Amino acid sequence: MVGAFTRGRRGWGTGPQEYMNGGAVAPLITDFQQNPANTAIEAAADSFLNWVYRFNGSGGATAVDSCLLTPRPPYNQWSGLGYLNLEWSTAPAPAFIGNSQGAAGTPDPRLPGDRRYFDVDPRIRNLFTQYSW
Repeated sequence: MVGAFTRGRRGWGTGPQEYMNGGAVAPLITDFQQNPANTAIEAAADSFLNWVYRFNGSGGATAVDSCLLTPRPPYNQWSGLGYLNLEWSTAPAPAFIGNSQGAAGTPDPRLPGDRRYFDVDPRIRNLFTQYSW
């Protein structure tokens, strides 16, 4: 990893770490991000939880790298829980709130949720196999 760790705005069931609320920065707590701390361990926990939701929602199917498919599938091909193909806030300051309680994020044709799921799925499956979980 290069530079300081920060939580991203794209591809998670979570939203950004914080958002602008009436001109003031406020923590954003969503369904998949109960602790808004900007730490690697919290991001890892969120990543695992997003994987669990998408894994269960897909019936345990092995992840396919949809970013390499031609034609590329639409952002809303996956509409379940977990990693989503959404942009959760505007740059540079997060001003958009997205969670299941209201707004649903901005469609992201770059498929960041699919990409993250594809990257994480074999790693987690390997851990379960390696440690006989």
